[in-house]
Amino acid sequence: MQSTDLENKNILKKISADFLHKSSPTLLNDLRKYMIKNFGFGDFIFLLPNNKEIARATNLDELKNAILTVPKESLLLHAKSHHFSNWLAARTEFELASKLRPIFVEEFQSGELLREYLLSNLSNTEEEEEKNYVANYSLKSKNNKKIIYITITAFCLTLIQIFSGTQVRQFIDLQMNQYPNQYELWLKFAPIKFYFHRSFSILVFATHLFLWLEFKKNTFIPFSLKIIISVIGLEIFTGALMYYLDFPITTQPIHLFLATLIFSAQLHLLFQLTLTNKYK
Repeated sequence: MQSTDLENKNILKKISADFLHKSSPTLLNDLRKYMIKNFGFGDFIFLLPNNKEIARATNLDELKNAILTVPKESLLLHAKSHHFSNWLAARTEFELASKLRPIFVEEFQSGELLREYLLSNLSNTEEEEEKNYVANYSLKSKNNKKIIYITITAFCLTLIQIFSGTQVRQFIDLQMNQYPNQYELWLKFAPIKFYFHRSFSILVFATHLFLWLEFKKNTFIPFSLKIIISVIGLEIFTGALMYYLDFPITTQPIHLFLATLIFSAQLHLLFQLTLTNKYK
């Protein structure tokens, strides 16, 4: 939660929720630490319930090795908060993350069963990559230059949208400082860049839908593109929530996190297409 009222910090501490002070000179750094900790950026840090660090992983191999050895209490702690799926999604392992996301620790009779489940899914990653290669090969036999150009265009449009979003965010921060508790005034005198950002999202979404149709002609739609279109829809939805409901709690960090996911998935898709075209 972001707030200018420090009294909320003690309230949130009782329910194990995080607090960010909007007027803090270290707000951006605090937000960065929060996102690294909760959204899967940086190393995966295995903790015990007392917050003691016991292991660290920087890639999938290190993650699997750590899961083999860390105490079950640590696995249960991280699985309960969906840390595994968050960390994988931040590294564009969307399909694997989507498999782990629905799991609940209550479904496992012991921590050892959870360990086996995690290792089983992580070990199947290489087999899934081989299947994806076969699917990509069918695309290599066709002219995919048009798809690459559309993907680059969509990527550039997204960069413009992200940049305009930072401008809107800067304006909102100024409004927050001027009208701390009057949420309805934050967008009352919104500049043209806000309306540009809001309308431009439609163009970004439409471009990705067009890309979807081009892939559909080749009877192959990458999983990363499915993720991109779904997340863009969520991004537009959270933007509408902020506008019409006066910035509900957590919508701003979620909006930022979704933009990061879109950017990561686009890079993954672009690299995948570039490589298949290179070895065509």
